[in-house]
This record gives sequence, C-alpha cells and structure tokens, in this order.
Amino acid sequence: MTTGSSCSAANTYCNGTSCVSCGGANQICCPGNTCAGDGCCVGGTCYASGENTPTEVCVAGAQVACGATGDACCQNNTCAGGCCVDGTCRANAATCGPTLGACNGGTGGCATGPCGGNGQNCCVGNPGGVGTAANFCTGSGLACIPGTVPNKCGTCGGTGQPCCDGNICTGGGCCDNSAKKCIANGSACTAPEGTCTNGGCLGGTCGEVGQACCGAVGCTTEFMSCQAATCAPCGGLGEACCVGFTGGDEFCGEPYVCDKATLKCAACGASGQDCCAGALCPNDGANLCNAATGKCP
Repeated sequence: MTTGSSCSAANTYCNGTSCVSCGGANQICCPGNTCAGDGCCVGGTCYASGENTPTEVCVAGAQVACGATGDACCQNNTCAGGCCVDGTCRANAATCGPTLGACNGGTGGCATGPCGGNGQNCCVGNPGGVGTAANFCTGSGLACIPGTVPNKCGTCGGTGQPCCDGNICTGGGCCDNSAKKCIANGSACTAPEGTCTNGGCLGGTCGEVGQACCGAVGCTTEFMSCQAATCAPCGGLGEACCVGFTGGDEFCGEPYVCDKATLKCAACGASGQDCCAGALCPNDGANLCNAATGKCP
C-alpha cells in the first residue's frame, strides 16, 4: 500500500508500514486533506468544528472569521463584546432569541433570567423540554460550572478551572473528568493516573486520541471521549456527543447539537432538524421551535 493512501477502515491512512488514525481534532489530516466530523484541515492538521484554527475558527468544515458582531463565535463562546448565541456573535442590545431576551454586552449574558454571563445561571438549552441542546453560556470564555445548583456560568480552561466545553484546557493542560477541572501541564492528574504531560495523563500515555482512556479521568484532550475504552473524536457531525459536566448534558461543537435518540451530533436549525440551543431555529424566519416535536418547522 502506498504511503499516505487511505486504508480500508474509516479515518485511517498508511504511514508506510501500517494503518494509523487520522482526521480527528489535532491529528494529521486524512488523504485528500479531509477531517472527520466536518472538521477543517489547516496546514496538515485537523481542527474540530467549533475549535480555533491558527487564524480563524472552524465551522462545519470551513475556516471563517470569528469574534466580531455577526461573525461566528471563536472557540469557547468568544466574541469581542456582545453575546455568543448558537455560534454567532450578537451585538449589545440585539436579541438573543425569543426565549432569551436581549444581549447585555457588559456581562455577555441574555436578559431572560438573566442567563449566560459570568456568575449568572446557565441558559437553558431545551426550555420546557423543547429540543435536545445542552445548557449553555453566552459570555466569552465561560462554561457551565459542575456542582452548582442551578448551574452557573464561570471562567473555564485555566488551571483549577472547569474544562471548557469539549474538554478544552489551555497551556497543554489535561481535562480531568473525575475532578471536572483542568490540571496544569506537569501537575498530578487524579490518582492513580500519574502526571499531566502535554494534554495526556500518565506522562502523556493515556487520554489523547487513539490512546487508552485514563480510568475515571477519561479522555483528557479536546474533542475526545472514551469510546470502547479508547479515546476517539467527539463533537463533530455524525460523531459521538462529547461528555458534559452538568447534569448529563452532552456537548457538540458548533453548529451542532446532541441528538438524544442517537447520542450523535447532528445539524440543527433548518426545517425538520433538531432545534438549536435555547429552542431556537435560526434558519427559520419565525425563529421558534415546534414544542410538540422539538424540531424546527
């Protein structure tokens, strides 16, 4: 088999001697510059949908500008002012949607509740049981904090902070699913899983793509979940939903939601699709979810 050609198994390629994994977040791109789950191939590396690339953000297989009003949100809900709702940066005083009220650019939260800003309640992903989306925050760099009742939004990704959605921690840290927080590179993961090294526990030998899951710590790097005792990509279109830390809410990268019937990430917002977070249908003029079906009209 020719080096660099595809193997028979999905998302694998030939490295000259054997078939190895490709196409997941931060893995080498598969032949044809393709990535799994509608990720983006940039400079030979795959980025998950919703993950920052070196210059922009990946959204459904395309690199797009992020952070400005009307643009896609950058990774971790990041907007230069305003609120991040369903993957789009909304301006101060603009609507967050009919169930959420107006955006408060000072807090990054939405008026109903209020919700989504730092210290505020998380916005309800499926208000009244309508839709399937997880609870969410709208302020930059925030995630729903595990163990808070009701769930509150707080800063994520730094040492000792909750992992950002999609298991994201900064500076080579490890997302410890047991402790539900980020462990600094070089510090101890929950025993007996050794030391966090560049995103993986046990000195970097577990928790990353293609490696064994790290016991109760699980998978430690971004957009990975424990599947059949091995860390595999999650959060992209058609992939398994990533682990959520608040009440079992599963996470998918933008612009997807977790379909509870399949526990796979699916497109949302168009007619007949699942409703997006907040029971919204951004692609429908009425912007309302069908309460009886949880689908967009």
